Amino acid sequence: MTEPDAAPPMCLECGADNAETAQVCARCGAPLAHQLPAAAGTAGDSRGSIPLPDELAGRRDRPGARRTALIVAGAGLVLLVAVTVLVASVTMIITRLVSSRPSASSARPAASSSPTASASQVTRDQLRPGDCLQVPRIDTISELPHLITAVPCTQSHTGEVFFADHVWPRSMAYPGDGAIDNQAKARCDAAFTAYDGFSPDISNFTYMRETPTRASWSNGDRSLQCIAYYNPGGLPTEYSIKGSYN
Repeated sequence: MTEPDAAPPMCLECGADNAETAQVCARCGAPLAHQLPAAAGTAGDSRGSIPLPDELAGRRDRPGARRTALIVAGAGLVLLVAVTVLVASVTMIITRLVSSRPSASSARPAASSSPTASASQVTRDQLRPGDCLQVPRIDTISELPHLITAVPCTQSHTGEVFFADHVWPRSMAYPGDGAIDNQAKARCDAAFTAYDGFSPDISNFTYMRETPTRASWSNGDRSLQCIAYYNPGGLPTEYSIKGSYN
């Protein structure tokens, strides 16, 4: 009986048929698998080739499969690195924002037990109605000191400004000390009644007034300041007399 012709060797890498005497694939240079004759294949092996190990059988995949797998793996690695960098950057930004935010204890100013914590030094022309002043012996002085200590009216004080404004026109000639004093008294009396609720004649408070002198008048001074204080004695108080009917 004539032996069946042997099948041509097949490349394990690209699947190309090669000459019977070839040892490596003429197309890609990979090892070749020599097939059994067709009869032998029908007798014991439906594939028509010698059994191959699993690792060699896996090499029958289509050409370029390993390259595609490497590309997919590389892309996955790049994506993983990008996500890791992004997460690290977001974490760093959040950490900086939290660390730079002032805490409640640092943002809130510390309370001071000093009764003069809010005191400020002002001059006569800086006085405004509602300013409470710490003026020693206010009931005995004829004029205010150059610098006056102003405090909140809830702190101990001896005087409270109830009028402060420019009264006389700049073009007016100095009318004399008596006229200035009379005009200032009339203006302060009306302002006291409107501020306190009682006239100074029946109130527990009286006032001192700061008026221009002949010398200050020549320098443009036309202002009047009226400062109330407790009568008698100029005793300190810790409240405002505005609308108090004292």
